[in-house]
Amino acid sequence: MTTDDDMREEIQGLGTRFDGLEQKFGGLEQKFGGLEQRFGGLEQKFDGLEKKVDGLPTRADLAGFRDEIINNFRILAEEAKAGARLAAEGFDGTLKRIERDLGDLKQEMVTKFSDHGQALANHHQRLLTLERRRRRTKRD
Repeated sequence: MTTDDDMREEIQGLGTRFDGLEQKFGGLEQKFGGLEQRFGGLEQKFDGLEKKVDGLPTRADLAGFRDEIINNFRILAEEAKAGARLAAEGFDGTLKRIERDLGDLKQEMVTKFSDHGQALANHHQRLLTLERRRRRTKRD
């Protein structure tokens, strides 16, 4: 009887052990279920981040944008140089015209003062003549 009873006890012990293991596996299953839920939440967050990252420009996009900005800057710099060159040429032309006008004005002033000087000299001569006549007329 010992063998049957021992075996029954051993089988009951194994049953108890299996029950304990089953409970432990049930606990592990619950823990894994919790982890699965957490990973599901993380997966949703990563999907959201992926959508956000998909909208961001890549390095190639940024390099292309940089090259476009540099090219536009070069074009604007060339246009500014051309504008400055035109302004300088216009300024030079204006200065030359002013110099010409001043030269003409100087010549005109010289001519007028010369004419004026001649008129005054002639006027002086006429006054002297008139004064001589008057003196002669008074004496006579």
